[in-house]
Amino acid sequence: MAKFPIEYIMKVSDEELEKINQCKINNNWSLAETIRNNLLIGGLMENRDGLLDNLTILTRSETRIYNHQVKFKYSIEMENRIKYFQEKTGAYKTSIIRNFLKNAKLI
Repeated sequence: MAKFPIEYIMKVSDEELEKINQCKINNNWSLAETIRNNLLIGGLMENRDGLLDNLTILTRSETRIYNHQVKFKYSIEMENRIKYFQEKTGAYKTSIIRNFLKNAKLI
C-alpha cells in the first residue's frame, strides 16, 4: 500500500487564497506547511514527513468564484478520520476539510 494514497483537490476563492498566503507570510511557513499545520490543529491530518512535498496551488478559471485549486495528498489515516466524520455528521469530504480550515481561521 502506498504511504500517501489519496490525492485531493479543494477549490478556494481569491479571498481564501489571500488568507492562506497571509498566514504563510505571518508564520514564515511554506504553503504546504500552512495547510498541513492548520489541518493538524483539529487532528484531521497527521504529522508525517513527505506531506510537505505534495501540495500545489493550481489556477483554473478567472470567471468562477472558486478559481484556485489546492491540491494535496494525504494518508489513509486521514481518510479514515474523514470517513468517521462523514458517518457522524453526514457531511461531504470537502465540507469536512473546509470546516477544519475555517475552525483554524485559515480560510
